[in-house]
Amino acid sequence: MLSFATSAEDLLRSRFALSPVFELGCLLRRLAGRDEALPADWAARLGPVFARLRRDPALAAVLALHTARSGADFIAPPPRGLAQTWEEDLAAVRATPPAVARREIDGLLRRAPAREPRAAEVLASAEVVETVAAALDRAWHALLAPEWPQLRAVCERDVVHRVGVIGARGWQVAVEELHPALAWRGGRLTLPMSGPDLEVDLAGSRALLLVQLATPASTSQLARSLGLAPGAVGDHLAVLRGAGLLARARSGRSVLYRRTALGDALVRGRAEA
Repeated sequence: MLSFATSAEDLLRSRFALSPVFELGCLLRRLAGRDEALPADWAARLGPVFARLRRDPALAAVLALHTARSGADFIAPPPRGLAQTWEEDLAAVRATPPAVARREIDGLLRRAPAREPRAAEVLASAEVVETVAAALDRAWHALLAPEWPQLRAVCERDVVHRVGVIGARGWQVAVEELHPALAWRGGRLTLPMSGPDLEVDLAGSRALLLVQLATPASTSQLARSLGLAPGAVGDHLAVLRGAGLLARARSGRSVLYRRTALGDALVRGRAEA
């Protein structure tokens, strides 16, 4: 069981957002048979296109970065609002520092080695960020771009609906309706998941740190932007990192923190086991 202790501060800073790259990742997982099946008409229409794309070693590498429980963070940059575009998402992927990508890939492959040699070769290359970004771009235009205007409209209508639910029935109902496994009881948001139980107390300012880390930042940068003491920020970052919500990597002389996939999911108001 994964449990997050929430507060009024967390709710005040919550928002809805759309992410083209996140939706593409979900579609690729379903086409690859790693999640629930697509509706029959979608499977019939997109299955042959995906089969052709999957012959590309670069897309095989993308699929290797999606594991059963999580995946590499850099291929799913967090959304910043409802107007997020594919071009913005792709630029964020391409802007990933090579050292950050290498750290994430190596850590992921230690837990779940790539099954296909051609995918492993791509993931080991020095140009892995650009190669993966280009594969994502090809997959986007072949699979999801033609459908995106309609899908975005559906998602925007859903946001309007959920805002209405918040006004009529409160945040608890709105959050719990995001996923059948989510539950909010006694100030805690819980999600059943395999592995040991984990409880995280966001403690208000920790939630703010998660929101601020839509892009990587150092302790001093966060302290300046939030008006907090660097020592306090460092303590909160250590707790969030220990809970699996943040990762860190050195960039030059600085240590940059960034959200993990789990941290992104919490900020989005939904979680994935």
